[in-house]
Amino acid sequence: MKPALLRAAAIVIAVLGVIDPAITSERRTRPEVAVVGDEASSELTEHVAKALESSLTVVRGPFTNAAATVVVGRSMPAAVLDSRKPAIAVTPARDLRIAIEHVQAPRVTSPDAHARVSATVSATEAAGRSLEVTLQAGGVVLDRAIHNIDSTDARLDVPLTFVPVTSGTNVLRVTARITDSEISAAADVAIDVRDQRFALLFFDHRPSWQSTFVRRTVEDDPRFSVTSRVITSRNISTDAGRPPATLTSADALAVFDVIVVGAPELLDAADVHALERFMRQRGGTVVLLLDHAARGPFEQLTGVTAWTGVRRGRFTLRPTAGPDTAGLIVGEANWPVALPAAAVPVASASRDEPVVWRTAIGAGRLVVSGALDAWRFRDGERSGFQPFWRGLLAAEAASALPAIDIEVPGAPLRPGEAGDVVVTVRPDATNEVPGGRVTTSIPVTYETAAGQIAVRTWLDEPAGRFRGAIHAPREPGVYRITAEAGGAVATAFVTVVNDAMHAQADHTAQLGMWVSSRGGRVVDGARLKELPDEVARLVQPESRAVLWHPLRSAWWILPFVLLLGIDWWFRRNLTASPATRSVSNGSGRDA
Repeated sequence: MKPALLRAAAIVIAVLGVIDPAITSERRTRPEVAVVGDEASSELTEHVAKALESSLTVVRGPFTNAAATVVVGRSMPAAVLDSRKPAIAVTPARDLRIAIEHVQAPRVTSPDAHARVSATVSATEAAGRSLEVTLQAGGVVLDRAIHNIDSTDARLDVPLTFVPVTSGTNVLRVTARITDSEISAAADVAIDVRDQRFALLFFDHRPSWQSTFVRRTVEDDPRFSVTSRVITSRNISTDAGRPPATLTSADALAVFDVIVVGAPELLDAADVHALERFMRQRGGTVVLLLDHAARGPFEQLTGVTAWTGVRRGRFTLRPTAGPDTAGLIVGEANWPVALPAAAVPVASASRDEPVVWRTAIGAGRLVVSGALDAWRFRDGERSGFQPFWRGLLAAEAASALPAIDIEVPGAPLRPGEAGDVVVTVRPDATNEVPGGRVTTSIPVTYETAAGQIAVRTWLDEPAGRFRGAIHAPREPGVYRITAEAGGAVATAFVTVVNDAMHAQADHTAQLGMWVSSRGGRVVDGARLKELPDEVARLVQPESRAVLWHPLRSAWWILPFVLLLGIDWWFRRNLTASPATRSVSNGSGRDA
């Protein structure tokens, strides 16, 4: 080969490199698959990603343009719920396992209360073993419960009690453990302990023994501020505090959390309308205390048209929810022939005898007690009269809607963790601005070490609820959130803890339905070998027109240097003169 050709080829490569030509070709690309896992399945998520990397392009985390999504774990990631792309779920292998799915506790309680903390715990493959659930604060055990597990897929609601010792925000940890094993789970919850008193109004159109003794029971409880009016005769009443003259003033009733009505059969249509408005708009609770079988306009509130009853001399009503108390002893009781739709029993003698029951009316609730003569058995050793009514009225008062309510779901948070702020404005609080336009945002501020931060909020569903987003500060501590609407101001606190633990809900059934609606199925974590084939069934490689620049490859440097090197070698060794070669050979002969 002539050196000139080698040199020309090298020059061609250099010129093409400068021109940088582009070529369009059809290529089969590797599909992109998003792998999304929950907090409790991080190890399994990594195994799933590695199992797919050999044949697919794996994106760890939600990805809108992914050809398919693989969800790992037992929870439903909110970030991918709206995706319509094919989806597959990978759940952990079935083995001995427990999880705390949900922890329910009041966000605010008073120093004198016994706050109920309820933990929902699921256990898999643990039949015949014991489950120990503890409530701790600062490593100190406050309450403990032990339950036997009788099925391979058990789900238990475990009640625990928190008795506040100090005011302020208390971070509690619920720990569930299979006894005689290292299998455990934990979740944290924050309760703000502050000195608050529930406002109760007792209103009797005539003296009632039932209402009188219920009122005396709660008057001694520091959690309650009790106001009462008992009408003894026309234009004569016995008052405690500053009660409204009638039940028809909405503004006067709005300051109370619970209204307890004795002798409800004497309510007239105007009273009934006012109480219904109190429940629907104020979000409070109305308690009707029957002391004899009677009919009247109050039945418009209850939705009951037929009643039945019994007189046995003495029997016990057991609470259907809440802590196990001594029970409410009665001799005569009255209850609906059929409970209204959505009503639930509160205390029953049996399944078919819901003597005390509750139903929702608008934003509030209605409680009806047919324990007609329970007051007669209030002083016995086994009587649960006092704890029953104190507990019930405290729970109902705590459920009453404040003018503004602030909630941070999932608190406490880890440093830097994203969270939501949910602000609910009560229906009777204004959510309009002048001109009749509905407010779409309300002022919310978030106090951090760096100063106050304005939180952007937007109108959420249902009406009157606003949502915003925050990030927990990097430094652990307690931070204040303030919201304002209609002249009312509310304050809540966000606790930031380094090792905060969150409950992990088990949505395996819902997850299965979700992925099946998108063409996929649930794959057991112990059978990951099936996963690539399952993904390949849903996602096929696509042929795409790809524009590529061949001269941008670094490998072109090799032929370029090689051609120039050979050319130099030829010119240096093959085209040199004979005299030059003789001198270079060192022959020493003179012509």
